[in-house]
Amino acid sequence: MSCEEKIDFQKALDHQSQTSGNNKKAIVSHYLYSNKDIADLYKERTIEITKEIYEVIYPNQKISFEIAESKLQHVFF
Repeated sequence: MSCEEKIDFQKALDHQSQTSGNNKKAIVSHYLYSNKDIADLYKERTIEITKEIYEVIYPNQKISFEIAESKLQHVFF
């Protein structure tokens, strides 16, 4: 994953969190920085958020949950 793609993801996540008044960024943060038991509660929603963001970044590509999970790991790890 390119540095540019990571930046695009971060910008999209920031933008969605600011404009819609939602808590997507908080959910992703809880998933990434909590211990395993807590993180498991946020995993599915975090993957859904990642999928939504990549569908915005790449509107002509079909993004599956498996692809979104893979992208999530490349963005933050």
